[in-house]
Amino acid sequence: MAAPEVKPIRVSEIKGRLMRPALTSHFICEFKPPESLNSFVVDRAVEGGFLGADYANRDNQELIRLSCANASLPGSSLATHEINNDHTGVTERHVYRRQYDQRTEFTFYVDSEYRVIDFFENWMSYIVSEDENENELRMILNFGHTVGHAIESFTNYKNLLHGEAIFYGMKCALYLSNKFGNLSNDEYDISTQLLSKFELPKLDIDDRETFINFVKNDKKFREEKIRFILLDEIGKSRISEDITFDQIKESLSVL
Repeated sequence: MAAPEVKPIRVSEIKGRLMRPALTSHFICEFKPPESLNSFVVDRAVEGGFLGADYANRDNQELIRLSCANASLPGSSLATHEINNDHTGVTERHVYRRQYDQRTEFTFYVDSEYRVIDFFENWMSYIVSEDENENELRMILNFGHTVGHAIESFTNYKNLLHGEAIFYGMKCALYLSNKFGNLSNDEYDISTQLLSKFELPKLDIDDRETFINFVKNDKKFREEKIRFILLDEIGKSRISEDITFDQIKESLSVL
């Protein structure tokens, strides 16, 4: 096998590549929403408008150009297969597929009127309006709400804010996603560690049968089955009808 060709590089080229670092920790992330969302935003603007609507009519897509202090963008990795028997003492790794990560996370700056936040809120409204009967898209937004709403009813809407009850519901949903679904141990740990950063009031569910009766009052309880939102991975959810009430009772152990 021929040795790789050595190509000399001038000092000026090295300087040009290495001595031009970014001079700020802020950077721009840009992405484009679905065309149907743009139509929805324009229609809302005609009906009465909202703070973020004016961005939708701009050619430079300013609405979705975010000035970020931190961002995690979708990446990719190579899936490999090990071969151990071809050569004694040698392990080979053969690439057979490129894997893509579907997660994105942004920590971004907003204007004084919070118009970008307003846009994202209307994006959520767009998802809801696509599914008025709460069959798929809208239901996915209710991750953690099945147990959370039952907690609110069980506590008679006292001592807990709505968001705090949903946090508890998310803990149970993560437990169920991990033990009875496809959520990996690593992603379960990442998610629960994030939730643990928030201090929540103490909660004691001492009558689990009564609690389950409140779960049955949830609008996602149909035909003697509860339609439960599970995570298969961070950023990827699904609707399951396989979760039992006994499993929901078991999940209360994480509270």
